[in-house]
Amino acid sequence: MDNMLLALIIFTLANWRISFALTSPEQDGPFGLLHWIRHFVGVRYNELGDMYATNEVAGAFTCLWCLSVWVGAVQCALYLMSPDLVLILMAPFALSAGAIIVDGK
Repeated sequence: MDNMLLALIIFTLANWRISFALTSPEQDGPFGLLHWIRHFVGVRYNELGDMYATNEVAGAFTCLWCLSVWVGAVQCALYLMSPDLVLILMAPFALSAGAIIVDGK
């Protein structure tokens, strides 16, 4: 049970960090990767810099609540395939989320 609780905490923090990064126009990521992903799925910006969606998939990338459901689904699918590997892959995102929460900005 302790391992399941730890996995749930890691997945929760990682889900928030990944979803927030993908839906936040202020975050471009390393080498503009997040901006590229948003553009690829159809997110565009108006002259004021506000995001808007050009299709249904892009709509999820403009809504933290919407995208977090899909990120969680991918996390669960990956966990079913390789629990240990996906926990290791999610740990840096969870640690980043923890640092952001502790920083409080």
